[in-house]
Amino acid sequence: MPRVRRIIQGPFLLDRPKLNRTLETVEAKFKQAGMTPHLRFEVELKGATHLETTSLEQVLAIDNTQKARIEELIITCTDSAKSEKPAETIASIDFDGTARATILATVRASSAPWVNETLSAIEDQAERTLQKSLFHRLRYNEIGSALFALVILAGLLSGAFFAASTLQPTKLTNRMWLSPQDLAQLEEKTSHGNLTADQATEVLSRQIRNVIQMEKQRTSILVRLTNWKTIVAVAPFLLIAVALIYLYLKCYPRAVFLWGDTEAWYSDILRKRNFIWASIIIAFAVSIFSNLFMLAFHT
Repeated sequence: MPRVRRIIQGPFLLDRPKLNRTLETVEAKFKQAGMTPHLRFEVELKGATHLETTSLEQVLAIDNTQKARIEELIITCTDSAKSEKPAETIASIDFDGTARATILATVRASSAPWVNETLSAIEDQAERTLQKSLFHRLRYNEIGSALFALVILAGLLSGAFFAASTLQPTKLTNRMWLSPQDLAQLEEKTSHGNLTADQATEVLSRQIRNVIQMEKQRTSILVRLTNWKTIVAVAPFLLIAVALIYLYLKCYPRAVFLWGDTEAWYSDILRKRNFIWASIIIAFAVSIFSNLFMLAFHT
């Protein structure tokens, strides 16, 4: 007897309309073949609670709370009820969110064409439940998770490098401890040839003076960290990194069975997601304008 299985990998969201549409599709295939469909549901809840029923209303009536959230739903449709002869025709859909979110479709029947048609119809409905946003795919894929971590790390390092480059001591060391004013005053003197002994002594004096002034400013790490230029340069990068990490970990669940208390929980996630993305855009704009302002101010 032909039997075909298909695994669909990816984060999914199963709500009432999509569930009803999936059941209608399966039942229609059975009725087209002259069979009477019989549905059975198996539900795994958080906390190792297991429920079996033949009533869709009972499945949708589950509270689906945070402590007892649905983690897996197996739908089985057969051509005979449990009390009758063993089923020869079976179509099963397993929405599994216990570990990696997967959808397993299985069809068994004596007719190979019917098996293929039914499996294709189930696949179409299952794929409509998949979450295809970039963050969903990154969080689902191990390579994507590693890439996300590398991007965040690179962003933080870039922000730290930029902040360090804006600190006056670093900029002075890159100019031999001469300030822009010192360089401007020495430019005319060097345009006519080499420095005289007195001019070289003057340059050394300026360097020593700048070193002493900068050492006074670096009396503690706290002073440097609380420098307004450092805060303006680093804060937006830190806020964006923290926001992205929170989004990644909390706002893109891999498997959602959207009925019961989970509806309110997921609505709250969507509100948080929209607010955080708006905050990221604002923080990014602020970082650009603040850095341009610091550049103009320094110039």
